[in-house]
Amino acid sequence: MKPIRKVILMMTDTQRKDMVGCYGNPRMVTPNIDALAAEGIRFERAYTAQPVCQPARAALFTGQYPRSTGGWTNSMGIGQDVQSIGQRLSDHGIHTAYIGKWHLDGGDYFGMGRCPAGWDSNYWYDMRNYLEELTPQERVASRKHATISNGDGIEASFTYGHRCSNRA
Repeated sequence: MKPIRKVILMMTDTQRKDMVGCYGNPRMVTPNIDALAAEGIRFERAYTAQPVCQPARAALFTGQYPRSTGGWTNSMGIGQDVQSIGQRLSDHGIHTAYIGKWHLDGGDYFGMGRCPAGWDSNYWYDMRNYLEELTPQERVASRKHATISNGDGIEASFTYGHRCSNRA
């Protein structure tokens, strides 16, 4: 059997299945996700170990129930002795990178901006890194509903989503 060369785990946050075209909703125009789904694996059934964001991510990235990781609610980091998939894979010589909301370091919603063991720090980019790129005025603007909903003067490059996808 040939060894796995590349695995991309793409997660969206609080997105329903019917909000992506590849799951049958013709009104959803998501050509890039649809193309990835056509070439890869598309799950028909998926269940979460916990409906809260951080514990659900902890379960996905550690293979353990949230109660075992120490991070059983938001803003609680996983235990120092709990290995993530990044550590396990890098221990076997597999390069790992992470871009996006991490949420497992015990920080607030934005994270700590520090790359944990096992992940390539050249690629590491969480929400704290994004905030640190912004000026104080841009930080305020990024949190105002009117800024995003009106789109006045906002370039795509300003958004966290754009910066994550460009890095990926």
